[in-house]
Amino acid sequence: MFEEDLDVRIWNIRKALNLKQYEIAPMVNKSRPAYNQMEGGKYEPTFETISKYASDLNVNLYYLMFGEGAMFIEPAFADSLNTFTKNAVDDDEVRDFFYQFVSSKLVQKFILSQYKDFMLQNKDKVLRQTKKAEKPSKGGSKKKR
Repeated sequence: MFEEDLDVRIWNIRKALNLKQYEIAPMVNKSRPAYNQMEGGKYEPTFETISKYASDLNVNLYYLMFGEGAMFIEPAFADSLNTFTKNAVDDDEVRDFFYQFVSSKLVQKFILSQYKDFMLQNKDKVLRQTKKAEKPSKGGSKKKR
């Protein structure tokens, strides 16, 4: 789907979590045989599967798609991503986009190359926004001693 070694990254994620295939498969809504095929490169993950990696396992989507960056994201950032992902999965327009994305390797390569270029060009801005999002709000609760 994204690159030839997506299956290797999926395997690496499972190993980093210290899980067996039968343990991780239900976490990403797959049967054990389907998960085995996905990890073996014979089956490409759907948008829903990729979303489960991000929302439930805190996997960095940039790592999953491109093999770059940290394998996992911080829990505070993951909470924000979970909210976005849950909202996005219910949006028909987003589902249609991902259907088109999954259906065409040409579309995949074009969009992912554009996304990668954008992320590389805006790395500092994205990092600043991420750090800003991770700071506790002024009205938030303080640590108890």
